Amino acid sequence: MGHKISAILWDIDGTLLNFPAAEEAAINACFGKFNLGECTKDMLRRYAAINLGYWKMIERGEIDKGRALAARFEDFFSEYGLPVSVASAFNDEYQVRLGDTVVFEHGAYDAVASLKGVVKQYAVTNGTRTAQRRKLKNSGLDRLLDGVFISEEIGAEKPGEAFFDFVFSHIDAPRAETVIIGDSLTSDMLGGERAGIRCCWYNPMNQPRGGAKIDWELKDLADMWTLWAHEPLRAVAGQERRLPDFRQIGLFKTAFDESALYAMEYEAAHGGGFACHVRGALCRTTEDFFREVSAALRFPHYFGFNWAALDECLQDLEWLAFARLLIVVDDYGDVFREEGSGRETERALLEKHLSRAVEAWTAHGVPIAVLLNEKNA
Repeated sequence: MGHKISAILWDIDGTLLNFPAAEEAAINACFGKFNLGECTKDMLRRYAAINLGYWKMIERGEIDKGRALAARFEDFFSEYGLPVSVASAFNDEYQVRLGDTVVFEHGAYDAVASLKGVVKQYAVTNGTRTAQRRKLKNSGLDRLLDGVFISEEIGAEKPGEAFFDFVFSHIDAPRAETVIIGDSLTSDMLGGERAGIRCCWYNPMNQPRGGAKIDWELKDLADMWTLWAHEPLRAVAGQERRLPDFRQIGLFKTAFDESALYAMEYEAAHGGGFACHVRGALCRTTEDFFREVSAALRFPHYFGFNWAALDECLQDLEWLAFARLLIVVDDYGDVFREEGSGRETERALLEKHLSRAVEAWTAHGVPIAVLLNEKNA
């Protein structure tokens, strides 16, 4: 198309990262923490609708974000006869939990990683500081992007011009050579139009575009290489973007670096599988580990936080859909570090239950690899 692109503004939720997956895991974890029972699929759908309505109000400047974040749970709890008094505390915990589950949209990680050093890349998001900073860190995107702009930190929301004025006062890229890539017509595309930059709509569900100004449309981020007749981008598009191939079955102790791990997880997650990343640095006690693995594998609210419950859930996982499974326990040298003399016993128990899961899934014809990554051991 002949348009030079020197900077990309990436939306996060719904564009680079799969928001519904994080939302479901966070809601279920919070329901368990606050002893609210089960949050059914129908309840989740209703909450998502309430939440969307409040975010549209935030974008239009009709309600303060802080008030909206609590009000959405007040409305939700009121409809289902749950205690409205815990809505504010529930939201605080929810913001933390949102950053614990990372699922990339198809082609997202590969696109950002391949473009690092080719063009400048920035995150532009209306999400909260707590949730977005955790997502970026846990996904590894914070190490790939050149900067992050969060509305809560700026004091202005997309699609407002003030948000984009702030962004362009802090980056070294002309508006004429900048594109925003996002899934929201009312936040990303409208904001890009107001800012005078090119707009690329990520539309995996083939939604109608309405009257929005859109320069390009993508249904899959893996296809973004076809959009710009821009030599550096074409050069990247022409490369074979080789990802480490890890198709062995079993429990392994490894020492991969971060980029290799993320590439393996990306390949597994986008090859019909499910990739789970357990952050060993946050698992210094047994209780910490159960909390972390529960979020990473989206255990149901009734998970008992003990070894028997772990064994049962690892061999069930009916709530996940996958043709193959990759579980990475990163920073394995930190796992159970604060358990003192019981540390080796706990590690032996963990490895026993992981081995049992490998045997069970292999017997069902499902390839499973478990990596205990010991780069910090």
